[in-house]
Amino acid sequence: FDLFDRRYAASWDAVMVAFRDSVAAIEEMARSFMEDSFHKLRSAEDEFTLLQKFREIQDAKATGQLLESKTMEILQQYDKEIGVVLSLFRQGRESPPLCKNQPPVAGAIHWAHSLFLRIRRTIARIKALPELESTDEGRAVAKRFVAASREIHQYEQGLFEAWRENVSERAMELLKAPILVASLGDEEVPTTEAVAALSRGAAVAVNFHHDLSLLIREAKYLDRTGFEVPEAALNVALQEDKYHGYVESLDAMLVAYRGVVGSLAPVEAELLQEQIREMRSALAKGFTLLNWSSLSIPEFVDSCGKAIARFGAVVKTIGKNAGIIGGVVSAIGSAQLVRQPAAAAELPELSEFYDEAEKHRQATVDELVRQYHKIGPLLVKVEEAVVSTNSGAAPQLRAYYGHWEREVFKALSRMIIAGIERLH
Repeated sequence: FDLFDRRYAASWDAVMVAFRDSVAAIEEMARSFMEDSFHKLRSAEDEFTLLQKFREIQDAKATGQLLESKTMEILQQYDKEIGVVLSLFRQGRESPPLCKNQPPVAGAIHWAHSLFLRIRRTIARIKALPELESTDEGRAVAKRFVAASREIHQYEQGLFEAWRENVSERAMELLKAPILVASLGDEEVPTTEAVAALSRGAAVAVNFHHDLSLLIREAKYLDRTGFEVPEAALNVALQEDKYHGYVESLDAMLVAYRGVVGSLAPVEAELLQEQIREMRSALAKGFTLLNWSSLSIPEFVDSCGKAIARFGAVVKTIGKNAGIIGGVVSAIGSAQLVRQPAAAAELPELSEFYDEAEKHRQATVDELVRQYHKIGPLLVKVEEAVVSTNSGAAPQLRAYYGHWEREVFKALSRMIIAGIERLH
């Protein structure tokens, strides 16, 4: 019909009524949708984001009133969130939860700052809406945010100031510590007695104090956070890779030292007392002269490595010859002087049995004597490796000679006893 023809006024009125009903239905659907959307959100920040989006796409009076009421609810929600953050902060400030591998001071500051960031983003949204900030509720929430921020900031600054107060002196103190430390049980041995204590079973370890590692981590984290780290601590942190290289090379050197010393049998340790003393004397600088500020640590590690290698070569020579001697001794101990006669239908004559037994015994003894004669030259090789002589009667090897003499005697005893038992 023609909209401008008065004859169709009733039809036009019917169309407008239907249109207004549709608008009312749409507004009610919009109100319901907005209500559901706000109920699904958990934080004031998300609610502010949704509120601004709804404001951009609606002009209806009814939905506008709903958004105004939701604005006040969001301010109340944000006020509760500030209270929750303050409660978490006050409960955890004495023992804050730390992320894995975070140092205590920087970790506590990071935790506190993360709480602050949770409430800062929302206040920025409030300040972006002047009509909201100017309300009594907006001013009250902003005031509470400022108070909470000040409390958290004072905590962060207090932690940093307490750390900075003595970190430079502590850094210098830790860097002056010797690079090696000896200990007997749980007791640390004085540096001047460390080398002597090694002969009493003292353990030796790299003396890179845990506090120095912690200081480096604190300085790195705090510097990244934007704090002004003291120059002394920052310099230490910048040399972290160098210190780690020193620690790794020292650890590798000590692993080699423990390996070669731990491989010694008691008789070998007694035989090589002088060589062990000489090798341990190479470690002396690490207990007394060298600290973590020293420039000659690589040269020290190299000289110790060479001393350990020389000692290891001697140990290898002794071990090789001792193994051969041990094989001879084992052959003597397991030799059978008496052999069981072969199974036969008739027993052999006594004279025949005696001749066979004597022939076997003599052949066995001759073979053992031949092998026994190998021991002398082997001991001479050990003498050459230890004292650089080849007399075969070095006084320094008296205990070592005695050890093998006892071993040979024990082997002969086992051999004879086993032969006698076979006769029965």
